[in-house]
Amino acid sequence: MKFISWNIDSLNAALTSESARALLSRDVLKSIQAHNPEVIAIQETKLSAAGPTKNVEILQESFPGYKAVWRSSVEPARKGYAGTMFYIKKNCSLKPLIHLSVRRELWTVKAV
Repeated sequence: MKFISWNIDSLNAALTSESARALLSRDVLKSIQAHNPEVIAIQETKLSAAGPTKNVEILQESFPGYKAVWRSSVEPARKGYAGTMFYIKKNCSLKPLIHLSVRRELWTVKAV
């Protein structure tokens, strides 16, 4: 199983900004796509509690065939602070350990 983990330090900035750093971040996303991992773990998304609302189309185009699950900080933590997101291939053997909501799940690897 291929598992890629990346501290993106602001998903929205990486997807929408035209700064040199954002352009490099988009190159990293392309590199991740080329590796075709089963699981992509993204830290420091800095998304609001509503999740990836601004750039859903870009993310869906970047990771077709993947299911997204995420967790953002909520009150009393700082708004838009930290946050994690996982992209898991829809045909992957990962199963939810505890179902919290449509987008918030804990995952475990199925024993082979």
